Amino acid sequence: MLNYNIEMHILILPSFYPEKNTPVNGLFFKNQSKVLVDKTDKVGTVYTEQKSLKKIFSDAGDHLYQTTREVDEGILTYRTHGISLLNQFPIGAAIWVKVTLALVKKYIEENGKPDIIHAHNVFNAGRVARACLSMYGIPYVVTEHDSGYLLNEYSSKALKVAKEVFNNSACNIAVSKSLGLAISTSCNLSFVKVIPNVVDISLFELDFSKRREEVFKFISVGNLLKNKGHEVLIKAFSVFQKDRSNAVLEIYGEGPEYENLNQLIKQLNLTEAVSLKGKIAPIALVKRYQQSHCLVLPSFRETFGVVIIEAMACGLPVIATRSGGPEDIINDENGILVDPGDIESMAKALTGIKDNHHKYNFNNIRKFVEKNYSENIVANSLLSLYKTIGG
Repeated sequence: MLNYNIEMHILILPSFYPEKNTPVNGLFFKNQSKVLVDKTDKVGTVYTEQKSLKKIFSDAGDHLYQTTREVDEGILTYRTHGISLLNQFPIGAAIWVKVTLALVKKYIEENGKPDIIHAHNVFNAGRVARACLSMYGIPYVVTEHDSGYLLNEYSSKALKVAKEVFNNSACNIAVSKSLGLAISTSCNLSFVKVIPNVVDISLFELDFSKRREEVFKFISVGNLLKNKGHEVLIKAFSVFQKDRSNAVLEIYGEGPEYENLNQLIKQLNLTEAVSLKGKIAPIALVKRYQQSHCLVLPSFRETFGVVIIEAMACGLPVIATRSGGPEDIINDENGILVDPGDIESMAKALTGIKDNHHKYNFNNIRKFVEKNYSENIVANSLLSLYKTIGG
């Protein structure tokens, strides 16, 4: 693939984004923006924060209700701070769109009109992009990441809004084939382009020098939500563990299922083998991958699965479910796919990876990620698309 560089000003509109106390929230949006920094004239981001009331009070004095401007890892970033609008509800969403549009106006006044707007998720950044097309004549593209289309969660009213955004965009993008198909079906679209998420291969790299070979370590990373399937994984690990005392499972993430999962671990007498480690920063997560032997992602629905390509960049084989996105990534050379919610199949996969771990070529697993999900690959896909739209 050619290495593209284009003379364009790109404005990114994320629906959520990393904040001071939530540094991984929407990090995949930011990572995709970062790949454009050295390949375009200018990359900007406009974002209205969505802090909870609790966070607003705990962060008192931290630019509350102010707009700030900074260059964040090469991205010119405008933020409106400290606004809690509950934009999962119609009124809150409408206010968020209005506030963000005001911030876009300020951005344009100070930096000129961008050539293309790239919105991440229809709800609600896509709505802002649609309004900017009407107000300023700026073409936009939308990348959708939301699992709501896979889960048929959206009402007819919400889908009407989504169709309006999709039908007026220059290109609609999904991060996986399954999500693209679900969007096409839900919104009656004839074409959805697939451009995957990106992994920083300079950060996630091979290094097994600190791995303990006498203990086989499985790692799972994801918010502790029912959809993430951790209960199934823990039960499967209990079945797998009956004949294997030298294996452990570490689960990283936080969420409302913590207490339920903790109780399940105790009930199954797994306290010595399974641990809930809480949230973890990306830099620290790299070391955990490097100390592990296999990543497990047991989700019921997954639009992509960024942790899969992170772990594979570190050379790990992966066990994941046929939940949407993982089917695009996992093959016989880099892991095992099982059906969501299938405890017996998950247990067999755990056994299969442990007993055959030596058969996986860790360098080839990483090369697969470099070839399909590295920064240069994703950047070229985006820039070739922008060039087609912006001329």
